[in-house]
Amino acid sequence: MTEMGSTSTLIHLSDCQCDGLTVPDWSIESGDSWCVFGRNGSGKQLIDRLLVGEIKPSRGIVERSLDADQIALISFERQQATYEEEWRLAATDIIPEDEWGTRVADFLPLDRLNDSLIDQLNMRHRLQAFYRELSTGESRKLMVLKALLDEAELLICDNPFDSLDYGTVQALSETFRLAVTSGVAVILLLSNRSDIPEWVEKFGHVEAG
Repeated sequence: MTEMGSTSTLIHLSDCQCDGLTVPDWSIESGDSWCVFGRNGSGKQLIDRLLVGEIKPSRGIVERSLDADQIALISFERQQATYEEEWRLAATDIIPEDEWGTRVADFLPLDRLNDSLIDQLNMRHRLQAFYRELSTGESRKLMVLKALLDEAELLICDNPFDSLDYGTVQALSETFRLAVTSGVAVILLLSNRSDIPEWVEKFGHVEAG
């Protein structure tokens, strides 16, 4: 991976190698806005797994100055895992027969249910909906809502705009932009150049993985 970056206060990767992916030197600091571009199969997913600590590099060092619960990963795989867990719960006697699982509001901090971010992402009218009733775009917005209301300091978003309508893409992009202005670091892992927002200031490219 080649990159152009700045000094890190959150995560620093030095001379890292993992399954063919090489990251010579990469620093991430608060308020950074990154786009890491690479085609499907290039190894982008190794990057998010390295950053969140799911895997360790075979060589090199990953230094973190933030806790695991301060890092949020927004990905299709995480989204699908939640969906499958909701179906698993529905197949047991853990929840009443007349309910469909977990309501949207129950994913969010109780003391943040009046937060304006919910309105910004147009999710207030869905707070009492069950997770399994959400569209793809709504469930992805919920993941972002939860991360920001839980006060994550680093958002890692793996192709967050895939399969979404224009309005949802614009709402998510604006939410990410505002998060950056508030000091949250946002990393977008993207496969399509047309998905790169104008507000992104730093860029990396996965050449091989």
